[in-house]
Amino acid sequence: MICPKCQFENPPGSGFCSRCGTQISPSTDIPYSQTETIQQPKEELTIGSTFAGRYQIIEELGRGGMGNVYKVLDKELGEKVALKLLKPEIAADHRIIERFRNEIKFARKITHKNVCRVFDLSKAERTPYITMEYVSGEDLKSTLRRVGPLSEGKAIYIAKQVCEGLIEAHKLGVVHRDLKPQNIMIDKKGYPHIMDFGIARSMKGEGITTSGMMIGTPEYMAPEQVEGKEADQRTDIYAMGVVLYEMVTGTTPFKGDTALSVAIKHTREKPRNPREINDQISVELSRLILKCLEKDKDKRYQSVLELLDVLNRIAEGFPTTDKVLPDKPSTSRALSGKPGLKKIFIPVIAVTALIIAAVLAWRFTPLPEIFGISPSPPEAPSIEDHLNSANQLWKEKEYSKAYDQFKKARDLDPKNFDAQFGLANSLKAQDKLDESIPEYEKAIAIDEKDHRAYGQLGLIYEQKQEWSKALDYYKKYLNTAPQGQDFALVSQKVINIQDQMQPVSAKPEPRPASAEEPKAAQPSKKAPSKKVEAEPVKPEGKRPEKKKPEEKKPDISVKLNEGVNALSRGDFDECIKLMEEVLRLDPGNSSAQFFLAEAKKKKEENRKEQQVKDGLNQAQESFDQGKYQECIDQAKRVLSLDPENAQARRLITQARIRLAPQQAKLLVEQYIQSLNTKNLLRFYERACSPEVYQRLKNQAQAIMATYPNLQATASDINIQFKGVDRAEISFSHIITGTSKDGIRESLFEGIINWGLTREDDAWKITSINAVPKGKK
Repeated sequence: MICPKCQFENPPGSGFCSRCGTQISPSTDIPYSQTETIQQPKEELTIGSTFAGRYQIIEELGRGGMGNVYKVLDKELGEKVALKLLKPEIAADHRIIERFRNEIKFARKITHKNVCRVFDLSKAERTPYITMEYVSGEDLKSTLRRVGPLSEGKAIYIAKQVCEGLIEAHKLGVVHRDLKPQNIMIDKKGYPHIMDFGIARSMKGEGITTSGMMIGTPEYMAPEQVEGKEADQRTDIYAMGVVLYEMVTGTTPFKGDTALSVAIKHTREKPRNPREINDQISVELSRLILKCLEKDKDKRYQSVLELLDVLNRIAEGFPTTDKVLPDKPSTSRALSGKPGLKKIFIPVIAVTALIIAAVLAWRFTPLPEIFGISPSPPEAPSIEDHLNSANQLWKEKEYSKAYDQFKKARDLDPKNFDAQFGLANSLKAQDKLDESIPEYEKAIAIDEKDHRAYGQLGLIYEQKQEWSKALDYYKKYLNTAPQGQDFALVSQKVINIQDQMQPVSAKPEPRPASAEEPKAAQPSKKAPSKKVEAEPVKPEGKRPEKKKPEEKKPDISVKLNEGVNALSRGDFDECIKLMEEVLRLDPGNSSAQFFLAEAKKKKEENRKEQQVKDGLNQAQESFDQGKYQECIDQAKRVLSLDPENAQARRLITQARIRLAPQQAKLLVEQYIQSLNTKNLLRFYERACSPEVYQRLKNQAQAIMATYPNLQATASDINIQFKGVDRAEISFSHIITGTSKDGIRESLFEGIINWGLTREDDAWKITSINAVPKGKK
């Protein structure tokens, strides 16, 4: 039997491929459909082609176990989404598709910043497909392949956010069951997003698998999954442990020649302690990972919230330098010199543009010029060419060669910040700190509002233990950097340095007794001690007041640190409480004032985010119940809070599509009623565009004046939609009227065609065409 995945030939009757572990024959409990032929889409989804009359293909993103994934433009909404076409063997089984549909109903209710939204499961050209939120970036697996193991701080930073997304899913009773680095996208800002909740299932609903059927990826499968047992949130915790293991060691706990052998190891073998592979891992993190990887799920953390609490405690224990501004070019661009993903693709775009230009030149250049013997010399490399080359060399850790390319770019344009900043970074990466300092200063002179050079100089002076200079540059960084995780961490770094410097500046050093100091406590041996008498009070003056000893300010550094930690973990109420306590002790403390304002701002943003989330859930629930107008109203309230919310716009569009046939039919009914009640003029004024109303106004007035009684009917109503905001209606129409003389006449019998355009939630008639009976 041929494996559908790796094409390996297996013995007849094999249930699983002996090479890759893929299931070859379907479970007898879930038979494939015998009534529908498995078919591929009729046409290849090439770049520029349109699928389902709506999705324009931009590029193929990848191929997975469920099917191919494309980045597409949703032409109806004008925004980019991800489109996943399900494989034919999946598409052919109606029961599996129906289960996916039920699961997506749960999964799309997950609204969290660290979860990629699942929008819908539909079908076109006999091919089921899933639409999802598009996240620009790269998956965590690709990041690990590119940069190797992550620092403990970076790994925990990613793990904490993944846990927060899982907590939200588990609240709704949804287990992922296939959590792995390939399903964690890292966006351009460095934030992770969990993908593929579409194959998860509700813990409260009926399972979609049968006994003995494995679902998941062997390297990340919990023992209960391998054995075909029930999966719950502790299954995701096991997978989270494997992901953490891989982030800090660069490898998964178990390896094997086949996927099946790897899966079996999860049930039988004890994982190697990650500290044996990477001794830089703390004992606490190693202990956490191994607890996640317990075979018995009762011995693991029992909830992701419990796991997150432990991660937060570990995060407080390691140095902040491990959490921010690492020198690896793979880290966040906020404080490092890493070339962005966009720049990596610029050479590809440039080459494509050159090819197109060459073709155009060949087609439109006169023959004498094409075959001329004096071709012009090739153009010298541009600044962009040098920058692209430098960024590629940086990626390959060829820092000396990268320096040469950055320097060439800088020489072409001495005011180019990216060239100057990259040159300084290249020196720093070679440990030429003293040489890099003046180059960073030149970058600041080019653009003093760019925060990155301040951050790098702060790191350098911190490394040199020149605390005053480090503090100065970190403060400049905070004055220019955008708000975010790095911002909060540098803020804490500032507080730590201030605390470290405080004993030197705040406490006077004890001075040894000398001849120049008064020696009241030690009487001189040369002269007898005299009793010091108080000076007499002068009647015209005031008694000199004794100076009170300066009151020692209470130590507020502990509360400041605790408040910043509370802010970092999202406990804004605790941060507000601690900062207010600091300000009661030291009203002028600028750090406390800043963090108090920041915590209040974040708390308000959280409140607003919760309102948006609740509003989206209510709108989705209304949509699922067929209450489309309610859905539209609730989604509009979300847009009033978050005008750029794509999910709210999508719900409004989908609800309008579902509501449109009812609205169109109602419009025809209102037209017929207006004729029968002699309100045609008012109907035209309300329902038609201004141009159509002005054209029909006199005709309607004449009909009303000539025929006191009208009778109208409509039948065979046909509606065709030409997109989200355009439609055409046709219907058979009969109008009879009784004149003032009592004579009954047939005024019209035939077909009426209306062209409609949507204006907000209402339809306007923008064209009318009447075709009398017998005419075409």
